[in-house]
Amino acid sequence: MDTKTLNIPDEVRQEIDAFAAEVERLNRGEVGDDDFKRFRLQQGIYGQRQDGEQMVRTKLPAGRMTSDQLRGLADFAEKYSHGILHITTRQDIQLHYVNIQNVPQGLEDLAQAGVTTREACGNTVRNVTACHKAGTCATEVFDVAPYALAVSKYLLRKDLTQNLPRKFKITFGGCSGCGLAPIHDIGLKAVIQKDGDKEVRGFRVLIGGGLGSFPHAAKHLVDFIPADKMLRMCEAIVSVFDKYGDKRNRNKARLKFVVDKLGMDKITELYEEEYAALDTKAYPSIELPEGGNPDIPEYQPDNQHESDPEFILWKNRNIEPQKQEGFYNLQVKLILGDFTVVQAKALASIAEKFAGETIICTVNQNVMIPWAKEDAFGAIFGELKKIGLHKAGTEEIRDITCCPGSETCNLGITASRGLVQELNTEMESGFEESKDFDHISIKASGCPNSCGQHHIASIGFHGGAKKLNGILTPHYEVFLGGRVSE
Repeated sequence: MDTKTLNIPDEVRQEIDAFAAEVERLNRGEVGDDDFKRFRLQQGIYGQRQDGEQMVRTKLPAGRMTSDQLRGLADFAEKYSHGILHITTRQDIQLHYVNIQNVPQGLEDLAQAGVTTREACGNTVRNVTACHKAGTCATEVFDVAPYALAVSKYLLRKDLTQNLPRKFKITFGGCSGCGLAPIHDIGLKAVIQKDGDKEVRGFRVLIGGGLGSFPHAAKHLVDFIPADKMLRMCEAIVSVFDKYGDKRNRNKARLKFVVDKLGMDKITELYEEEYAALDTKAYPSIELPEGGNPDIPEYQPDNQHESDPEFILWKNRNIEPQKQEGFYNLQVKLILGDFTVVQAKALASIAEKFAGETIICTVNQNVMIPWAKEDAFGAIFGELKKIGLHKAGTEEIRDITCCPGSETCNLGITASRGLVQELNTEMESGFEESKDFDHISIKASGCPNSCGQHHIASIGFHGGAKKLNGILTPHYEVFLGGRVSE
């Protein structure tokens, strides 16, 4: 018996076995491609435009993972993929060029590392996102990460969420705008309400937002829902969507179209009915982290980089104080959202040796390591320089977001990664370092679906095609002045 598999929960073990059996049925010609497609999407497996190659999308609630989980993802990329890990704008990690025959064993390896792909694709509740600084941000109302993890866990594998009319996206923000609530099906913003001498945690709730070919800003549902009613509220909204979303026309199936069709007054009425119907249902308590800071191992400070201009710029650009005195959030810039197996394993070790063993994927396709101390900056920079991840410039004009585009995606019209690579080259070589442009963002998508979130960028691109001299030719449509405002 393989003792490694003993740590995998029974329901996960059954899913992996079922997937392996379905692959065997596919090999024998007993299941058609369309039926298999629906099955694999439920497990987070997405077909690429290359025959026989799959993209495996993991689910990392609030973008969070431990050092060991990142090592598990790196091992998967090394064994079954092309050695690259890709961070998405939903704070999860995708692994491309995976042969379908290797997926069952790969899923088992990921499960052993505590990582799931379940419901990362398909008509399900997708990865629940949250501000990457949640829990450490100096301006947050309260830490929203535990609530993001709770709703993700509660809705995962739930009967209600297995065949929704279309995908469903939820996000949490601890202060103004950080969760991108207006572009989500449910956007929750942390709020504190006074009840006599008590302070009650809760959320302001927006619903029906989304980008794509028909972008909609989410609309206000409630000013305050107590945090201990949050799971019930989310279930009620998903139930409304499941009942009234158009399952016959996927192009008009998102919640934003239901809101448009019925209007907010009717949607609010339906939500209140569903919420009331759940009155007697018991919900799991939300696990909040215990107070205190993580234990940081002893390490040897490294001061040899103090006069290095790259180190000085990196400290100025990639590091921000946490609300916990003496600790810092440290962002690592990833070009195209990509990092290699070697880089991933090194990042896992850096977080383990010098910080709190937590690595967080950001919606800007970078990674953040919280809980670093100031006297560790030099050593961390030195380790990052060894693997080529020491460049300055996160959350500023040169920190460009893009989707995979036509390189791998069946829906991609243009090679958005190629465009962004060229933009990166130009801006890194000839763009003067200045904080005057930090408010400007650039994002690119290979089609109108906006996986690169181009609608909310200061400068956005999406791929399309038009005839040039009678020949259908790839083009980009350019958007200016996009933003998210709550």
